[in-house]
This record gives sequence, structure tokens and C-alpha cells, in this order.
Amino acid sequence: MRKVIKIMGIILGSLTSLVVLLYGIAFLAGKPEIGIAQSLEMVDRDGETFYVSINDSTSEWVTLEEVSPYFIDALLDTEDQYFYWHPGFDLIGIARAAMIDLKNMNLNQGASTITQQYVKNLFLTNEKSWTRKFKEAFLTMQVETHYSKDEILEGYLNTVYFGHGCYGLEAASQYYFSQSSQSLNLSQASLLAGMVNGPELYSPIKNPELAKERQSVVLNAMKNHGHINELEYEATLASPIELQVQDQEDENVTEGYYVDYVKSELARLGFDDEKYRSQGLKVYTTMDTELQLTLSRAITKYLGEDELQNAVVCLKPYTSEILALSGGNNYQDSQYNRALYAKRQMASTVKPLLYYDALANGMDPLTTFMSEKTTFQLANHETYSPQNFNDAYPNQEITMINALATSDNIYAVKTHLFLGTNQLAQSLKDFGFSEVKDNASLALGTVDTSILQLAGMYNTFASEGMYQEPYAITRIENRNGEVLYTHQEKTEEKLDQDLCLVMNQMMTATFDASLVGYATPTMLSFKTDHTFAAKTGSSDWDSWVVGFNPEILVGVWTGYDDMSPFPEEHKTVAREIFRDLTSFYMEGQEDVWYQPTANLVQVPIDPADGTLDPNGSIYWFYNRPGDLQIPDPT
Repeated sequence: MRKVIKIMGIILGSLTSLVVLLYGIAFLAGKPEIGIAQSLEMVDRDGETFYVSINDSTSEWVTLEEVSPYFIDALLDTEDQYFYWHPGFDLIGIARAAMIDLKNMNLNQGASTITQQYVKNLFLTNEKSWTRKFKEAFLTMQVETHYSKDEILEGYLNTVYFGHGCYGLEAASQYYFSQSSQSLNLSQASLLAGMVNGPELYSPIKNPELAKERQSVVLNAMKNHGHINELEYEATLASPIELQVQDQEDENVTEGYYVDYVKSELARLGFDDEKYRSQGLKVYTTMDTELQLTLSRAITKYLGEDELQNAVVCLKPYTSEILALSGGNNYQDSQYNRALYAKRQMASTVKPLLYYDALANGMDPLTTFMSEKTTFQLANHETYSPQNFNDAYPNQEITMINALATSDNIYAVKTHLFLGTNQLAQSLKDFGFSEVKDNASLALGTVDTSILQLAGMYNTFASEGMYQEPYAITRIENRNGEVLYTHQEKTEEKLDQDLCLVMNQMMTATFDASLVGYATPTMLSFKTDHTFAAKTGSSDWDSWVVGFNPEILVGVWTGYDDMSPFPEEHKTVAREIFRDLTSFYMEGQEDVWYQPTANLVQVPIDPADGTLDPNGSIYWFYNRPGDLQIPDPT
């Protein structure tokens, strides 16, 4: 027994000496800088800052004396009850977590104290590795040996993230409750304290029920530690969450969606939240701030307080830079980014790809089909009876140009069945669309897409057949100016240049007044002073328009989140937003358009009947010997 006690004493003495040695080394290693938190800064394509995550004009450093005692009690009781007593580590918790990690052979468990969380937020990434854990331990010892507990706690509550872009308690208090952190009551303080464990998960805006559940955990901890009594506990638990979220002063109500997209791109590139917060990153983006502001103004003008939502993407042809982006009517009201996540049927916006396939298989812009009310007999013995808009039919042969301009569904389905339904299905899959059903109705766009994915496909036409994935980040630097990332172009030739140019010219027909007849070209009432190719798509629930020239591509979706049908007065909103954006962007510039290659010919025609007309509209044709047969009306 004495021998065992002696051995245990030696082990404990050795461990104590080791701990003292490590803390001594940590002390001698110097005082780490924790006075300021590192920020995430975003700059636009002109180098102007449009977003700073922390320590900006909306953030304010507060001392412990300026913080509501309710919050400090709530935070410590929930996150680190022994904060003022331990040396930076919860030794019992660490032992428990280590046993579980060793048993499961992973690193999922944690026993982080406030000091450890503070260190991780300031200096480390979120990587789960032994190396990261050792770094965290050493930095924790450095902080504990150079700073008082009050300094550590003060630094932590001024830099911890509370969701919705709020870093620090004061910023969170002002954002969620429009008041200072000093005046937080028990309900408000316990709600905010619960958020530090999962700011997005426990957001009272995004997930009010989960936020309330988390608040109950905090209140229970405060009661168990004697900081509130049973009456206070019951009363606060029974009270509803009452927020006074600050209104966004800026009229740029959509900018937050662009910021969120940049953050998602940062994550895809490996710069997760804690990594970029710790390094103080400066992110150079492709945003055109004036265009983004114009987008916000257009949405406020046409949608205002209406429940009709939008998703808009503006791209730069040939590079796929994201110039502007919107995921809803107002970021403060809804952080759901519809530009990325809202998947709706693309409707007739699929038709340019269908007609591109037709051109690739020998048809041309003057190929005709009879457009009349039709019931198709399909190979599986089923029937299919598509309808034109307003059930209007010319009851005669029409050209592909006419069919595209007026979005004729009969022509589209006939083309689709003529080519074989697998042709369009494969073309869509080549652009990354999933769950594509190889059937007759695919010609009318029965495949789901986001506006960002659809804009990426159209930008291939705008870029003369070359595809690049849309992106917003050109360069990333850390706080020392070191370049951590530079965008590298990854261009892929997806479509034939000549056929794209023929298709682009054909898409100008949606603005062509000479095609007014049984139906009106879909963009005729929304012409700008510059040449654009465009295609619309519509259903009872969705309205789309995507259009472009060599300088800019604009894609717009409007619809209700709950799939409510469109009222008549809202059916033109997407096209009005498109017109405003393209007019603004091209203002003061000369008209620009594509140049035909040597393989193409430009022919003036009457696009309605496909005959030569010296005074007619110019369309382009692929000049294959013997293929081009344009009738002369004389």
C-alpha cells in the first residue's frame, strides 16, 4: 500500500511539475494580443469596403461594469460555472471528453471553457485534430498567465458571435432588442446567453422555438446556481420572446444576401467561420455596389411590403463574376437566400437549350412546324395535350424564331419529340441539373432550378459557349496582407460558338415588334435602348426572365414561397426588374452586340413567315453549303 501511495505521489508530483513547467513556458512565450478581435472585411470590385463583420461603426466595446449582471450570470452558469476558479481548463470535463474520444477513436467531444472558446475564436480554425487541440491548450495557458479573469471574460463577450452578423454583446443587444447591453432584462439576457452555443441554430429570428428551448436551459442553470428564484424562473419561462430587431438604415435591402453568398463561398474554399474570424480576412469580391443598390431600389419599387418574393442574379459574361445578387425582398425580414436555395420549375426558360439542340441536329431558325391545338400520342400509349398561353394558336406553320419569341408550346413539344426526349434530358444533365425526367413535358421546363444555376447555364450562351461556375471571390488576404487565395479561371467549352451566336441572335426576337400576331413577343413591352437576348418563363406560380448581351446577364425569378398563384398585377414584375437593371448598367454606353464568325451569315427576313425582306429583322444562320434555303416572297 505504501508503495502504491509512493508511486501515486511520484506521478502526481511529476504531473504537477509538468503543468508548472508548461505554464512557465507559456508565460515566457510572451503576451498574446487579445485586445481586439479580428474581422471579416469584404470589398467590392472597385476596392471599396461594403461589409465588416466586427469592430465596425455598429460595434462597441463594453466593460464588465457596462453589462447587465443577468447576462454575466447566465453566461457563466451555462457555459463555464468554474470560470473564476480553474486555470483555463475544466480538468474533469477534459478527462471525461478524452475518455469518450479514445473509446470512439475520434475527436468529437469537447470541454471548452470560456478561455478556450475565446482562444479558438481569435487564433484557431475549427479543424478537429490533435494538433489544433495542443495549440489551443498552449494558447489558453498563455492567455491565462498574462490576463486577469475579468479581462478574459470582457474580451470574450465583446467578440463572441450572436448570429446575423453580430459580433459582441453590445452589437447583439442593439440588433435584437434596440437597447444597450447594460439594460438587458432577465428574459433578454438568458436568450442571448443561450445563443453563444449555436448562434444560427438558436436564432430567435430563424428558429424561435429552439431559441425558447435553449433559454429554458439557461434559466434552469441560473436557478440551480441561486442567481434567480423559482418565481423569476417561471415568469421568464412563460413570457414570449419579444424582439425589436433594428431596421436596416441603408436602402440597400438586398446586400445581406450577397454577403451571405460570399460567406458560403468562403466555406466552400475552406475558410470556415472561425478560420476567417481568427485571421482577420480581407475578401475581394466581384460586387458592383451601384448595381446592387439599383437592384435593391427596383425590388423596393415593384415589391415593397408584398409577400411576392424574388431571386435575382447579375453575372458578367465570359468571366461569370457575380455582380449583384438578391435572395428576397429584404434581408432583415428573411435571411433565406432564394437565389441559392429556392428550387422551382424553370418553365419556358428551358427552350433556348432545346432549340440549341435542334440547331445542332440540322434545324435552323426558319424551320417550321404547324402550331395548332394538338394531342400527342406518345410511345407509351399515353396522350399529352399541352396548351399555348391563353389557349391561342396561329393554326399555321410558324418558324423557330416565331416560336421562341412568343413561347409557343406546341412548336417546342414537336421539336422535343422530333429530336427524341433523351436529347434535352442529357443536355440538362450536362449542365448539372438533377432529377431530370425524360418525357414529353420536359420541353416546357418541368425540371427544378435555382436562379443562380439557371443564370449559369444562360451565361454559357452569353459567353459564346464557354462555361465557368459563377463566383464572387477574386482574392483573400489575411490581416498581414498575405494572399491566401486567388481565383483561378476554370473554363469549359460546353456549347458550339457558332450555334450559340445563332441562338443569341434568335433570342432578340422576344423584343421584335414584327412578330406581333396571334401572340405578342414576351419582352416587347420591356425593350431597352440596347440590344439584348432574353427568354421568359411562366407558370401559375412562377415568373422568370433571363437576358444578356456581351456586357451583362440578368436573371430574375418572382413567386410566392407557398406556391400561391400570381395575381394579374404581378405577372410583369420580373420583366420590370430586368428592364431597370439592364437600363442602369448600360446607361451611357454604346450598343454592344456579338460579332458573327466567318461561318455565319446575317440575313434580313420577315421572321413571321421566314421570307427575305430587305427591310426586315436581321437574324443569323449557320452557312453550311446547301443548307440555307430562305424563300423570296417575290
